[in-house]
Amino acid sequence: MNAPKPFTTWNGEKQYDVWPHLHLLPDALKNGKLKTMVFPFLGDGTAFVRLASRFPVKETILIDSNPDLIHAYRYIKEHPADIIRELEKLLRHYWTTPNGQKQLMCEEMRHLYDMRALSELGLAVCYIFLQMPLRYGSCVEKAATTSLVDDNREG
Repeated sequence: MNAPKPFTTWNGEKQYDVWPHLHLLPDALKNGKLKTMVFPFLGDGTAFVRLASRFPVKETILIDSNPDLIHAYRYIKEHPADIIRELEKLLRHYWTTPNGQKQLMCEEMRHLYDMRALSELGLAVCYIFLQMPLRYGSCVEKAATTSLVDDNREG
C-alpha cells in the first residue's frame, strides 16, 4: 500500500524531509506512549499525514494561519465519506469536461469559492479540488490566482 499523501503540495513542503530524521523523534512517539501530536505550521500537511499514518496518537492538533486549509482538514476528519463522495463527483465532472473548457470550470469553481456561495461541505471540497495537482497544474494555476494559498508559499 502506498503511503498517504496530502491533498495539496507547495514550496517548502516536507515530503522528503521527514523520513531521514525519524531517529530524532521522541521515543514516546515511536513506542506509542505519546498521547498528543501538535503541528504548529501545517502547510501542505506532509509531515502530519506521514507521521500520523505511521505513529497513531489519541489526539492531533493542527495549526496554520490559513483558515481555509484548517477548515478542509477538519471537514475531512469529521465527514470523510461526504468529502470522498463529493470530490469523486467533482473529479468525474472535471475529467469528462473537454480540455478547452477545463480552465473555465476552474475559474467558475474559484468564483463560487471566493464568493462563499457554497455549503460548508462545498467549501471544503472546492478548496481541496482547487489545490489538487491535476495533470497540467492545479486549478489554482489554471484560474491564474494564488489567493487560496497562504503567504508562506515561498517556504
